[in-house]
Amino acid sequence: LLVVPPSFPLRALVLGPDVLTPGPMIPLDNPLVPQQVSVLGNAYGATGWQRVLSATANLSEALRLLIFPARLTIDYSYAQLPVRTRIDAQVLLGALVLFGTVAGAIGLRRRSPAAALGLALLGLSYSITSNLVFPIGIAFNERLLYLPSCGFLLALAVGVDRCLPRRLAFVLLLAALCAGTLRIRARNRDFANTESLWTATLETSPRSARPY
Repeated sequence: LLVVPPSFPLRALVLGPDVLTPGPMIPLDNPLVPQQVSVLGNAYGATGWQRVLSATANLSEALRLLIFPARLTIDYSYAQLPVRTRIDAQVLLGALVLFGTVAGAIGLRRRSPAAALGLALLGLSYSITSNLVFPIGIAFNERLLYLPSCGFLLALAVGVDRCLPRRLAFVLLLAALCAGTLRIRARNRDFANTESLWTATLETSPRSARPY
């Protein structure tokens, strides 16, 4: 976490100062952008409450990807993930994920510092791109979970080491590696060319506008 603050000026030094300037946010990429009215009089975007509800609901999708990434897609643009206007089951599940992450990071800081560090890395790194604190250019994407997944795996490894026998843990690790290898091999076929990639995206994100 200590390397995050100096990474911004270093990135600006390499890529230029414009990289620190936020670009325009459009509802096609993120329907959770602040609510506005177009020149034609059409309203788009989400209220602050709708953004918080929707971003909280998306936490359950993030948890699914971390635990069981069977369905993968490159596109979560409008309207693959709906804008939530009320509290529903997915919002409650996302709130449970949020509460569990924060409570675990705080409650385990003395009993299991490594697990607490993992949960803190998971929560803090994902909060920046979750649309919970502030809206960003996209509503959700798998690549936003790269760094948070490191924290998740650290906490999971500590939990498995403490709760399961070593032999069973080794068997589960081997099974997870085999399953992951097969999933990667299958997913690589989607990236064979542009047509195959967007065809697969259309199947996994049928409500998203961009693949069409």
